[in-house]
Amino acid sequence: MPLKSIIHSLNRILYILSALLILLVTLMIITDVVGRGVFNAPLTGTVETVSNIIVVIAFLQVSYSIQTGGMFHSTILLDVLPTAVRRVFVTAGELTGAAVFLCMVYASWEPTLHAWKIGEYYGGGDFRFPVYPVRSVLVFCCALAAVNYLARALAAIRGASPDDDITVEV
Repeated sequence: MPLKSIIHSLNRILYILSALLILLVTLMIITDVVGRGVFNAPLTGTVETVSNIIVVIAFLQVSYSIQTGGMFHSTILLDVLPTAVRRVFVTAGELTGAAVFLCMVYASWEPTLHAWKIGEYYGGGDFRFPVYPVRSVLVFCCALAAVNYLARALAAIRGASPDDDITVEV
């Protein structure tokens, strides 16, 4: 089964999930504003929920952005380099991206495990938002981002497009 298909499908699913979460956040904010303004009854937990979901939305979209080439990059130097040198630079850039996200996984792993252990929450009073699932999503999405960058690096090493099939036996 092509690894590219698995990765791309997962990226798309997470991207769609992020769009649904944007809709949810929008509805929560509208409900809170209308409830506060018209009925003097705001939606409890809106601030805690929205502030955590916004972070989740951003990380759910990262892998799709990497896959589609939507991450910020400049090609002004690459455009004038010979093909072999360009391949080295592109590979180095993709590996650097993977390294950044792997560092984020490494740095977040222990705090995520600790958050699950203690049942970490954000907020107080009437509403507390569970943070440990958010931390888990971030670790997973950073790991997936690293996989996307590694796939792109492999394609660059082979001199192929990042969209070419990478086949593995599963």
